[in-house]
Amino acid sequence: MQKKCVENREDSFQRYVPHGHFYSPLPSKEDEEKYCANKPVEVDSSIRLNIDEQLSLCHEMKKFYNPERFAETERGLGKNGNTRYYYENKFFSYGDGIILNMFLRKTQPKRIVEVGCGFSSAMMLDTCDMFSELGDVDFTFIEPEPERRLLKLVKEKEINLIKSNLQDLEPDLIYNSLEAGDLLFIDSSHVVKLNSDVMFIFDRILPNLKKGVYVHFHDVVYPFVYPDCWVREGRFWNEVFFLKQFLAYNDSWKIVLWPVMLHQKNLIQDIFPILNKDVGGSLYLQKIR
Repeated sequence: MQKKCVENREDSFQRYVPHGHFYSPLPSKEDEEKYCANKPVEVDSSIRLNIDEQLSLCHEMKKFYNPERFAETERGLGKNGNTRYYYENKFFSYGDGIILNMFLRKTQPKRIVEVGCGFSSAMMLDTCDMFSELGDVDFTFIEPEPERRLLKLVKEKEINLIKSNLQDLEPDLIYNSLEAGDLLFIDSSHVVKLNSDVMFIFDRILPNLKKGVYVHFHDVVYPFVYPDCWVREGRFWNEVFFLKQFLAYNDSWKIVLWPVMLHQKNLIQDIFPILNKDVGGSLYLQKIR
């Protein structure tokens, strides 16, 4: 009887409403096309972009700009030392990688908690190994399904790896461990839904972080939109919509660095030419109140 009830519930869920229905979070084909045709092209005044401050930070970071220190491809690993990161990957490529490298060298966090791990983890570890000014950074990686490559990194460095969904952890494990200047590095599922990691981040973690903590979000396209090709392939992410509303009229947080925005406005190409290959989708925030 219990099994039958579960089957009936799953069947009713699948048939409850079609895509595009006002009760469905999934758009219809018509909705997809309307979204692609009517996306905003700028961020309104409810969100402070802090462009001058961002550019000032970029010029300060320029002294750390050494893209040649990292390999282009996996086959090139080892030519410039015992590095783990390489640019030609589908997840955290040229712009994302080199910006993270410079940001860490500039801010010098004592502790980093990373939610969603992979090539960004490799870049962080390489940066800490290459540049002694960072000191002994305390890492915690949270990843429910770590790949073999990540497990190797963790074993090499004796890093704290938590094999769990973020939302299954106590939130104070995250926000109590981070102090001003530390970094919460988020590369999430990008989906707000019941019991999702993104919902957990907005509801349980961000409000409780200490003043001065930096937070990174990934795949944040300017101006808080998703590319047409992602929408048309059925990638109905919604994280950036919630992030946009979170930042609107929010004096407790500020945008510290948004390379894709600066690149789209033709403000950063001459500072970091490698971003012309792939600017990435990183957004760095800081809690200021």
